Amino acid sequence: MTTTRVGGRDMLGIFENVSHRAWGFAPPVLADLDSTPKADWPGMFLGSHRGRPAGAGGYALVDGVARLWGAAVLPEFRGHGVYRALVAVRVDDARSRGATLAIVHAEQTSSPIQRRLGFRKYGERRLTRLPV
Repeated sequence: MTTTRVGGRDMLGIFENVSHRAWGFAPPVLADLDSTPKADWPGMFLGSHRGRPAGAGGYALVDGVARLWGAAVLPEFRGHGVYRALVAVRVDDARSRGATLAIVHAEQTSSPIQRRLGFRKYGERRLTRLPV
C-alpha cells in the first residue's frame, strides 16, 4: 500500500478515473487545475495497492483547517488499508502545512473508520434536493 501526491496531468487523469469509478460520477473540482501553479494545487493523493491505482482523496487547507474531501476506494481494493492510508497522508500533509484541525463529512461506510482513526462525531448532515 503506497500513497502518492498528484503532480502533473497524467496523475491527475488517474485521480479523475479512480474517483469516477469509485464514486460513480466525475469529481467537479479538477477542470481548472491546468491553469493553477502546481504548488497551489489542493492536497490530492492516490492510493495504490500492489502497484495498481486503488483509491483517491484530497483536502483543502483553509485558515489552519484541513477539510478532507472525496476519498474513495475501488470496490476490489476495499479492506486493504487504502482508505486509512489516504486519511493519514492527507492529515500528515496538512499538519506539515500548518493545519491544527482536520474535518470530514463522512459517509456511513467510512464514518466508523474515521472514528477508529481518532475523528469524533459532532453532528449529522442531512441533504435535501429540489428538482428545478
